Amino acid sequence: MMVTLFLVGLFALAPPTDVQASDTPGDGGGAITVEWQLSPDDNMIDGYEIHRSEDGVDFVMVGFAGRGRRRYEDSTEDSREYYYKVAALADTARAFSEPSPPALSSSQWFNNSALILLIAMLIFGGIILYYIYVARKGKELYIRKIAGLEAVDEAP
Repeated sequence: MMVTLFLVGLFALAPPTDVQASDTPGDGGGAITVEWQLSPDDNMIDGYEIHRSEDGVDFVMVGFAGRGRRRYEDSTEDSREYYYKVAALADTARAFSEPSPPALSSSQWFNNSALILLIAMLIFGGIILYYIYVARKGKELYIRKIAGLEAVDEAP
């Protein structure tokens, strides 16, 4: 793995490492999440530029993340492969990471973060169906009397 270092002032600017791009989970498609390990010089840089390519050769800047950030969400088109590089930026010097493996965006059928809502709806629906079943069998259901409604019925 080739790592490029650039001189900034009196120190060599180290690039971020381990750039990974993957489909953003739970979205409707059209987004890729790019994650990386911070540059060892993170406290001396201005931030990170995120570069994208469709062919792995010609990279174009698509975003910026501030110092200390490890993640960026890029808006893309579904069913197209994209490669990413992240550059540590200090003044006008940039240190580029190695390109990420290709990432493909696609829409998901189910949002996993809404799983608890699905479970609650199934339980609530089951309770309703149970009481409908019991009522159809003719069993007398207990309904607590409400004092305010009783008073309205007794009014002249």
